[in-house]
Amino acid sequence: MSTVFVLSTPTAGACSCAGTSDQIAFDNADVVFVGELRSHVFDEDPDGDGLISSLDPAVWTFAVDGVYKGSTRQTTAIYSANSGASCGLEIPKSGTFFVFANWINADNAGPGYPIGELTASLCGGTRAALPDALDLDPPIESVAPIADPAAPTTTLVAPTTAADDLAEPFTGGSVLVIGFIAVGIIGAFVASRIAKKSRET
Repeated sequence: MSTVFVLSTPTAGACSCAGTSDQIAFDNADVVFVGELRSHVFDEDPDGDGLISSLDPAVWTFAVDGVYKGSTRQTTAIYSANSGASCGLEIPKSGTFFVFANWINADNAGPGYPIGELTASLCGGTRAALPDALDLDPPIESVAPIADPAAPTTTLVAPTTAADDLAEPFTGGSVLVIGFIAVGIIGAFVASRIAKKSRET
């Protein structure tokens, strides 16, 4: 049985956030969208070292309704520390939210945080979408997200049986073989008729 150690981070003072406005959060974010939370998954040991840290990521997946800044897909994953003690998102596990996110790059990536994905934090301004408009000056209308990639389609081929093979139409070489057989039968029949007439005469 493997042993997993939990590295706890004291909550008090570990992540101190001053109140932020939508405008400040918007200015600091790479991508801003509104969407419904679909799932929340926590990878307990992303780097495989047997240790659980409050910095390890949880993945919040949203169905995006509209994009206010940057671009993102209809289904977007947000990586965030699994605990608010480490500035991870602290939002309800269901509902619609305004999400202020930044791209993960070589400077802010850590174990379990893939470069090229989005991250958000407790201090970044992400909040429930109530009221249902961002407080921006001037106001901004959202645009549609990028469509998700089409799911790969798989064509199922039913296994054939001997009966199926026999039921298939004759084509190509099969027709040629049948032709030779037919010619042979006709030739034999004609030859037998000629021989019979010769005997009669």
